[in-house]
Amino acid sequence: MTENLRHQQLSAYLDDELEPAGRSAFETVLQDDPELREQLNAYKRLSNELRVDETDKRVADVIRANLRRRRRRRTWLAWLPAAPVLASLVLAAVLLWPGSSSPGVPTITSDDLFNQYTEAVIELGE
Repeated sequence: MTENLRHQQLSAYLDDELEPAGRSAFETVLQDDPELREQLNAYKRLSNELRVDETDKRVADVIRANLRRRRRRRTWLAWLPAAPVLASLVLAAVLLWPGSSSPGVPTITSDDLFNQYTEAVIELGE
C-alpha cells in the first residue's frame, strides 16, 4: 500500500466514508499490519486534539465577548461621576444663553454687557 493511499484510507476510515465492504477489507489489513494500527492511533489522537483545540477556541471566543461587554459597561460607568457636572453645565448654558425665553431669568446680550462695561468705566473715571 502506497503512503498516499494509506493516508486516504485511514482518513476515510476515521470519517466513516468507506463502504461496508471496503471498511471490512481495511479492518482485515489493519489486523495484520501493526504499523498501520499505530498510524491509525496517531490519527485518532490528532483528531481528538484538534477537537479539543476547537472547543478551547469556542470557549476563548465566549470569554473574549464577555470581556468586551464588560469593558463597554465599565466605559459607561466611568462617566457616571461626571454626570452632575455635565448636567450643571448644560443647565447653565440653557439658562444663560442669549435670547432664552425662560421666565424670570434676565437675558443679557453682548450689547448690554458692553454698555454696562462702558458705564462702569465712565463712573470710575469721574
